[in-house]
Amino acid sequence: MIRGFSKTSEPLKAFDYYKRMQGKGLVADNFTFSSLLKACGQVGSVLLAEQMHCSTLKHGLESHLFVRNALIHMYGMFKYIETSRQLFEEIPSPELVAWNTIIGCYVYCGRCREALDMFSRMLKFGIEPDEATLVETLAACSALGALDFGKWVHSCISNTGLGSILEPWRDGGRRKKFFGIMSKEYLIQPTIKHYGCMVDILGRAGFVEEAYGLVRSMPMECNAIVWRTLLAACRLHGNVELGKQVRRHLLQLEPNHSSDYVLLSNMYASVGQWNEVMKVRKSMLNTGVRNLSLAIASFVCILAGVRIKFLTCHCKHEILSSCNHNP
Repeated sequence: MIRGFSKTSEPLKAFDYYKRMQGKGLVADNFTFSSLLKACGQVGSVLLAEQMHCSTLKHGLESHLFVRNALIHMYGMFKYIETSRQLFEEIPSPELVAWNTIIGCYVYCGRCREALDMFSRMLKFGIEPDEATLVETLAACSALGALDFGKWVHSCISNTGLGSILEPWRDGGRRKKFFGIMSKEYLIQPTIKHYGCMVDILGRAGFVEEAYGLVRSMPMECNAIVWRTLLAACRLHGNVELGKQVRRHLLQLEPNHSSDYVLLSNMYASVGQWNEVMKVRKSMLNTGVRNLSLAIASFVCILAGVRIKFLTCHCKHEILSSCNHNP
């Protein structure tokens, strides 16, 4: 029951059952505390987390594999990354789960360079990555961007079979090689998360056509999240034509998702296609898409020196002022 409630939207009930267990004179074990520590992160109470940490010490379970990993993860969720790192460093011979946990904590805290440093250390210790490792590592690469992606990740794993993962993909052969290494050498079947991370990396680096080719070559059906990631990349780099294609795919999956309209309108605005911006807004009005105020606010913000006034319930607009920009 404790474990079950720790995975639900009512984690406090896990502690109710813990109190009942104590009342019956039952002694908690490593499984009990690993679940309770996870629940602490969900509850968001640092005080409760510290109390549970003290309880693990009293029961002599702080160094147990499951409990230690749960502690590392819990403090990472509170963004006490130094505490997580200290708990990790105290493990004499950390196994893959511990490495994944600390790498994930660094990514969660936005310290992606340190996440890649830990990944590099893991490889040097001869620990082979798994599916979870690569998801976290690719997420770190994506957050760092194209330049840091090349500098950090390629240097981290250039001495391993994974080195080719981190080369910019300009052709289908490299894409196949990346996932071939995962599946053949490391027995990891690429999932939608891996593809999504790579689409994000390629998109941020400006390789939107390559990202689109990767999506089209996926062995599984692409979900709206990955398509939306690609649409965001099209907006970032002003690739309107590809953005239109991506939008058609999103219309089939989630036709009334407000953020798609915002991304589309911002993409048109980035290349000065104001009539298209207004068409998107009109479409939102006609289809009754929610969060219209958010979209309108976005329309105003993205005009980069041109202030737009929208007339309620009409798709007319008036350019009130514009600013001269230095080249």
